[in-house]
Amino acid sequence: MIGVDVGIRRLATTSTGISYAGDDIEKKRAWYLKRRSVLQRVGTRSAKRRLRKRSGKEKRFRKDTHHVISKQIVAVAEGTRCGIAVRKKQRAMFSGWSFYRLQQFIRYKAESQGVVVVFIDPHYTSQCCSKCFHIERGNRRSQSEFCCRRCGHAEHADLNAAKVIRILGLRQWSNGGEVAPMRLQPQATAFEAVVN
Repeated sequence: MIGVDVGIRRLATTSTGISYAGDDIEKKRAWYLKRRSVLQRVGTRSAKRRLRKRSGKEKRFRKDTHHVISKQIVAVAEGTRCGIAVRKKQRAMFSGWSFYRLQQFIRYKAESQGVVVVFIDPHYTSQCCSKCFHIERGNRRSQSEFCCRRCGHAEHADLNAAKVIRILGLRQWSNGGEVAPMRLQPQATAFEAVVN
């Protein structure tokens, strides 16, 4: 099972350590956001027309980005004969980038290749240690830094979350596949009972 964590800075991070969305995508997203805010402030008829035109370009860019990322994730899973565990639908963040769409692209591409997809409830996955399963808000020090307060395990926060999603996906799949998504409990002992 490959765990996939979708996020703001990195559109997707897998439990194998691969991150999707580099500096180029981040710059392009920031550029669209800046141009949109400038045109909205101007407010003229011409600015509104340009805003609509740019909106279409941004949507096509997002869609293409999601297609490319989902195709690469599914190719890795197919090549290693693994399933994919993904965070269940979550709200869109960062200026309307729909992570739900990325999740759906992964799902349909995986299903067309015969790769199993399991959706995981995202609650507490960013606060849970992938080594000792201790859940605490203080484990997530920043957007990118994770350090467990119990065992001291430290790594990039998105990679840690992807590993937690992988563990939950394995457990959920061993219990019969796509049943109701498993959810972490804030008490570490509850999570340890789930994964053991």
